[in-house]
Amino acid sequence: MKIGVLANPLSRRNRKLLPAIEALLGRYNDVVYARLDRFDELGRALQRFAEARIEVLIISGGDGTIAASLTQIFEHEVFAERPQLAILAGGTSNTIAGDIGLRGRPLDALERCLHAFAHAPESCEVVERNLIRVDYDREKPALSGMFFGTAAVCDGIILRRRLFPQTWLPDAIAAAMTLAVVLGTAALGRHGVLSGQSIAVNLDGVPTAPRQYTIAIATTLDRILLGGDPFWGEGPGAIKFTTIGSPPRGLVRHAYRLLYGGDRKRLPPATYASVTADRITLNMDCPFNLDGEFYEPGPGGEVILSRTPPARFVRC
Repeated sequence: MKIGVLANPLSRRNRKLLPAIEALLGRYNDVVYARLDRFDELGRALQRFAEARIEVLIISGGDGTIAASLTQIFEHEVFAERPQLAILAGGTSNTIAGDIGLRGRPLDALERCLHAFAHAPESCEVVERNLIRVDYDREKPALSGMFFGTAAVCDGIILRRRLFPQTWLPDAIAAAMTLAVVLGTAALGRHGVLSGQSIAVNLDGVPTAPRQYTIAIATTLDRILLGGDPFWGEGPGAIKFTTIGSPPRGLVRHAYRLLYGGDRKRLPPATYASVTADRITLNMDCPFNLDGEFYEPGPGGEVILSRTPPARFVRC
């Protein structure tokens, strides 16, 4: 199989790992390698992979690098035939890699993956997942990603970066500590980052009146923050979508059940809702986050989430 490897040296884990990764790749002369020293070089790097007709693209970077690559691949149609994707956890949060990435330590996973592709490609597992296409501004191209969040999600990410700017602190610990701060503040009756935003939601053509939401999140992943899965809606839709109304009644009491499951029938349905859909339209006047990157809705505040054709992810 023809393999391409894309690495972002500025992604958090890659700052230490990249020399070892490049040394390993030096043993594989037929691997096409691109080092993304500047983000505006991404399109050129992917075009090089397309010209080499790679069959598998290994991406070593954070969620932002992966989402930008997915956007180029799906929205700009760089490849005549889209390659299979293998994800190495090279960033900070590594939400995408944590769900559908290569297992184990990144360097070991890369070596195992390259060996399998060279000698036993049939031993690798292929997982298909739809992406989320985000149309948010008529003057800007659509985005592709796998985790969307708005309202307190954005405020929580900013708070986490402000409270724990240290690069040495594992992100899972920083995320858990930030969540503890938020829940502790809520337990004292102060909403803080949990203050709501006015959002009107339309699910597969069925509109609802605007209301205040503390959180609105959508994903096509099976697990997200801290290995949680705060989605319990059923149905054929490819996009999982959960909202928490404002004020978030009982959030402290229900936090574990919300993240990790249990009897979710005990969640107050007027505040907590989870569904699946193929097209979600949000009308809002607040920023959103897609795989770690912040964006502002265009004039009119309409943000449309829709499913893409499935991407094929490889795990060895």
